[in-house]
Amino acid sequence: MSSRVQANLLKIFLVSISLITGLSIDIYLPSLNAIQAHFDASYSAVQLTMSIYLAGFAIGQLVWGALSDWIGRVKILSMGLIFYLFSTLLCLIANSIEILILARFLQALAASCVPVSSYAIARDMFDGKERRQIYSYMSSMISLVPIFAPIIGGYLQSYYGWQSCFVFLLITGIIVVLPIQLVVPSHYKSKNNTNTFSFKRLAHDYLNIITNKTFIFCNLALVSAFSSLFAFISNSSHIMIDLMHETPERYPFFITANAVALFAGGTMNRWLNTRFDSISVITFGALLMMTGAMWMLINSFVFPGGVYGFIGSMAVCSFAAAWVIPNAIAESLTPFAECAGSAAALFGFLRYMAAFVVANIVSYFSVMSYISLPISILICSAIIYTSMKLYVRYAADQGETVLILR
Repeated sequence: MSSRVQANLLKIFLVSISLITGLSIDIYLPSLNAIQAHFDASYSAVQLTMSIYLAGFAIGQLVWGALSDWIGRVKILSMGLIFYLFSTLLCLIANSIEILILARFLQALAASCVPVSSYAIARDMFDGKERRQIYSYMSSMISLVPIFAPIIGGYLQSYYGWQSCFVFLLITGIIVVLPIQLVVPSHYKSKNNTNTFSFKRLAHDYLNIITNKTFIFCNLALVSAFSSLFAFISNSSHIMIDLMHETPERYPFFITANAVALFAGGTMNRWLNTRFDSISVITFGALLMMTGAMWMLINSFVFPGGVYGFIGSMAVCSFAAAWVIPNAIAESLTPFAECAGSAAALFGFLRYMAAFVVANIVSYFSVMSYISLPISILICSAIIYTSMKLYVRYAADQGETVLILR
């Protein structure tokens, strides 16, 4: 197999495995009420199966990131996906809501190996513009999941019950595991791999990462954009069904509009990358996100039950977030050639923990009105814009040139 063919197969593989994370969340949404009835559980307990996934996903990335820098990306990816299969099987056979909550936490720990390994592999094996395009394709693929996952999940729930969703995830996991050794060079490891684990070196790597100005400012942008998206995703069913009185049957189609906006934004981002530097694109995205959030805020006062204004404004925010996220990821990882796994793990941990916090704050204040959602998105977009301005100013003060990928 030629190196060019293997490189193309690797790109396809990295983009494809990014589906695992989204599928594990979105295919499950139509079954929440059925799970609540099956286990005779409270709504808060069933919601915990969603939020606990975020916490497990955040924590797991710290573990997998350190291990991937130590023993190599391929081994970690294989181990994590096999662990994913076993934890998904536990979800399938759970006989109580408590077991399902535990299983979902373990499933998240396992699935968290995917972004850590895939981002680090892309960082190590591709350069500049090519790497940014891969991250953009990965983000676009993830944005497609909310289009088809709830539809698949709804079909499975209607005809086969909630357990069939986990059967689908189990089959998907098996399909993803099989080609790993074929498409990823088995000899590949990070450059500083010594096969000797050292807590001192791990602490040193994390300290270097967390104090790096590029990482700080770009990760602030990444965390803010991702938190805005997840705050919407985790609260959308409550806002549209409970507050706006839309039917559950129409709900997936409204979610689809948001996913289409994400995909379209990712497509345009690839065009923008050929004409502007990363920092400029992130800044444009922040301004556009502010516009969408202002529209949503006005809509919440003028037309509080207007679902089309709500979805339209969120689509603008999602379109803009698709400009911010892949560029912020690429810039965040650029300085860390020798510890890309740890860097990917740290920004993954921070963005999922931030999303967990923001989503729960929005949920707490959205009992009677969804005004907390546009306010949180406004704050997040302001953070994105400010972080980019501070980053450029810091570089100028230090006599440095802000690293721009082309």
